[in-house]
Amino acid sequence: MENNFFNPERFRNNWKDILELLEEIQFAAEKGISNHCAIFNDIPQHEKIERMLMKNIFQFLQRKWTLEIVNALAFHEHLYFNEIKNHLKTITSKTLSERLKELVEGKIVYRQVESSSSPVRVKYSLTNYGKGLHHTLLPFVIYFFTNTQ
Repeated sequence: MENNFFNPERFRNNWKDILELLEEIQFAAEKGISNHCAIFNDIPQHEKIERMLMKNIFQFLQRKWTLEIVNALAFHEHLYFNEIKNHLKTITSKTLSERLKELVEGKIVYRQVESSSSPVRVKYSLTNYGKGLHHTLLPFVIYFFTNTQ
């Protein structure tokens, strides 16, 4: 993860509050999982259903460019198609179009057509669900980064 523009110490200082909360988040997650297991482990097929749900979620999220698109949109109120393409540099228009369609269908991204302009422009933004997804993944990224340095 060496990068001339990236300073790990600066990163840690900027995310100090979140890093301090990670331990509390871990504790809460462990407690939540324990409570969840106490309630649902007696239900037949419980583990199989959760495994299937997790598999489906991760298959969706690990599709090429999906997380990169969510991350690009997370830092902007909205972006137009070509702006997203410029942020991601090497993505093809076809792939970007496919991923945006999937993200819109998954209610992660909101698509708004601006028909008053010529040519018609389409802008994209994260839905509240998409913002929640990004906020949920960010502590994971921070945790991974701080524990692999």
